[in-house]
Amino acid sequence: AGVSVSLKRANVQVFDSKRELLLSIPSLNLKLDARDRTAQISTKDFNFKESTLLSQLSGQILMQKQREYYPFLLQAQDPNGEPWQLKGQISHDFETIDIRHKRKGVPAAWTHKLAVIGNPNDVQLLVRLKLDGLMSRDKIGYDIRIASNNLYLQHQSLGKSILGPWPFSVHSRGVFVPESASLAVDQGAIYLIGRSRGEPLYLSFSGLKKNLQSTIVEDPFEINFHLKNGSCQSILDAIPQNLLPTLAGLELEGHFAIDGTLKLLSQEDIIQFTPKLNQFGCRVTASPEYLTRAWLFSGKGPVPEFFRQNPSMQAIKSGHSIARRLIPDDFFKAVVAAEDALYWRHDGILIPSLVAALQANIKAGQVVFGGSTITMQLAKNLYLDRDRVISRKIQEIALAWVLEQNLTKPEILELYANAIEFG
Repeated sequence: AGVSVSLKRANVQVFDSKRELLLSIPSLNLKLDARDRTAQISTKDFNFKESTLLSQLSGQILMQKQREYYPFLLQAQDPNGEPWQLKGQISHDFETIDIRHKRKGVPAAWTHKLAVIGNPNDVQLLVRLKLDGLMSRDKIGYDIRIASNNLYLQHQSLGKSILGPWPFSVHSRGVFVPESASLAVDQGAIYLIGRSRGEPLYLSFSGLKKNLQSTIVEDPFEINFHLKNGSCQSILDAIPQNLLPTLAGLELEGHFAIDGTLKLLSQEDIIQFTPKLNQFGCRVTASPEYLTRAWLFSGKGPVPEFFRQNPSMQAIKSGHSIARRLIPDDFFKAVVAAEDALYWRHDGILIPSLVAALQANIKAGQVVFGGSTITMQLAKNLYLDRDRVISRKIQEIALAWVLEQNLTKPEILELYANAIEFG
């Protein structure tokens, strides 16, 4: 109406239906300028219930009615002094806000929680958040997208070298209830973008946290996930090549489907992971020469550099292997009974055993492993080192599956008898 308005050090408080303090800004400076139709804003502290979300916030909003939304540019600091630049727009009724944030580097306060990120100072993130229902206060709908194309992972339990990049995009929609601080993920999706131009690996999920301010012990976070009709090749394309160096050149066809539940429980139990493989139609169409029958059962052919010093591989390629027909059958029966009772009924991998081993490793806080089949033991002895790291275990699983595709069960036992160290 052509009148400028100023507020200085205003104390703003918002209460829920129970008259309990929901949102507070102890010091708000606001100037609505009628001449250039802008709102200049600055705050000291921005609190939700008992938690400080921002220690400072300042910037400008363009209050021009010819636009459908009011654009804004804000500078903020979190409680740890980390700077944030927020661009976006807000609706005329202040009911909907759309925020975009582009940054380089992980916030300092999060680095210890995200210690697995190998390039915390260089990772580039793009975040977009849309909130709807801000003025109703009973519930707020949210739509958030987070993307990066240069994320690397590094941890002593993962492997010796930095692993990546992992180009990804996460999209989640749901409802946040301020009064109870509950967060519902109604629709979520993770896209892992592969090296080739094929389809990305797509995983949908949903979940619920009853109170974001309560601990995991009091209020476990449960996530349901589902992957429908995924391309087998998309798995390989989504995994960085330096995670599976022994499988360079592997090509797959077919599709698979999987779903399950992931529960974040407590510091002791950590997680409960219950996957269910609904469909698995993956087939090998091309594999490295050293994983083929012709190469493994021939004393000829050069041995690749990265397992040339492996004594098990030397035993296989020496030309002095003992043929299966010369080994008593009772020996193989004893090996199967002692090492892998379900050997004749699996495809090289026992998922329930691997899941149990994974949960035991996480609970122990160190990489111990377990759940290996005879084929996985053969793969480890022939092609891999003895480091107890997750990257080696992933290679072991993948190699075992490929060996089961390329060889018969009796052939695997023959190689096992000649390669495994029996002390």
